[in-house]
Amino acid sequence: MAAHGTHQSHPSQKDLILNTLRLAVLMTLTILAYVFDVGHHIASWLPIADKAVAGSYLNNIIAVTIAMVKAYYVVMIFMGVKFTGPLTRIWAWAGFVWFPLMLIIFGDYTTRNWEQNGGWTHGASDTAAYRSTVDKAEKRLHEENAHEHESHGSPAGGGH
Repeated sequence: MAAHGTHQSHPSQKDLILNTLRLAVLMTLTILAYVFDVGHHIASWLPIADKAVAGSYLNNIIAVTIAMVKAYYVVMIFMGVKFTGPLTRIWAWAGFVWFPLMLIIFGDYTTRNWEQNGGWTHGASDTAAYRSTVDKAEKRLHEENAHEHESHGSPAGGGH
């Protein structure tokens, strides 16, 4: 009866050996996926115009999926999360949820087309960009005033 209701507090030798074998198999799968370029083979069957890009994406998805499975086994067995309380498991799962979200955020960041601000040039400071805008506005006002004085026929040197 004691053996049935006991709670294991650390991984057994059998758990450690099985986990090491799992990780070895997953490492072999990672190497095989790289050597045989699995993503590009799968992409060749898909009705997609740019098969090279699709193959690269599929290779990355396969590699990250295998890496996540390996990370799961390392965290659960070698780090002992499987043998702890529920709060530790919640935090461990939060890490596994956060990682794909981080990849999505990073993917969004790297695929944006960044727009150049018209007043900014490479190496120029913000004050230089502001100054060039002010200079253009002052020049335009000066030209408008000169044109206004010419059209009214005011004498040179005359005041208002």
